[in-house]
Amino acid sequence: DVDARDVHGRTPLHYSAYTGSRAIVQILLSAGAQVNVSTSQGRTPLFFAATKNDDEITNLLREYGAIELVTRDISLELVHPGIIANSLAVSPDSRRIAYLAERGGRQLVVVDGVEEQEFDGINGGSLQFSPDSQRVAYLASREGKWLLVVDGEEGVVYENAGSLTFSPDSKRVAFGAERDGKWLVVIDGVEGPEYEHIAGQSLSFSPDSQRLAYGVTRGEQWVVVVDGEESPAFDRVSSLV
Repeated sequence: DVDARDVHGRTPLHYSAYTGSRAIVQILLSAGAQVNVSTSQGRTPLFFAATKNDDEITNLLREYGAIELVTRDISLELVHPGIIANSLAVSPDSRRIAYLAERGGRQLVVVDGVEEQEFDGINGGSLQFSPDSQRVAYLASREGKWLLVVDGEEGVVYENAGSLTFSPDSKRVAFGAERDGKWLVVIDGVEGPEYEHIAGQSLSFSPDSQRLAYGVTRGEQWVVVVDGEESPAFDRVSSLV
């Protein structure tokens, strides 16, 4: 399947565009790969090629119909004049658009042309649509603290936050949060145990959305936590799927 997706919604075309593998990109496109397919965060292959300043792959994707939604929407005067570069997120069904904008030194998210509340800052990499394209989530800061925003609703405030992810069925949300120097995972508003560190981007829901696994450190060793239960300790843990 040339459009097979990983847990983050990325296809072989996304990876090839990011790594600069022009020959692979050509093979995938010739085999019928979807050129405007979006990840769970709304990133298209064209987005990855553009962020790497790879003109060759960017032009190849355009030849196969890659759409520059920002350019198109600005021409229609639908985009906020304070849009922040490279912040555009496209829903998996390609029907919705969200991006970051700045006004008066503060930042906000604009979803389908509708402004949400302003914050001191927003983690642009966290802005994402749910797999069913119906929900939008991101991490924002206010007065030095961080919080989760889902569909415009604010969550609990923490010292820091990261690794935001939706479940495959779009009904659940999990992210890492820091409090008093310790890190914990928050799932649907419920806090898990505290650890010294949570492996970045390790949060992974099961395909049926019922279970969550992630890697953490305890002392000098790593353990994998699945539904709150810890695995034996290891010297290193990687490639959690």
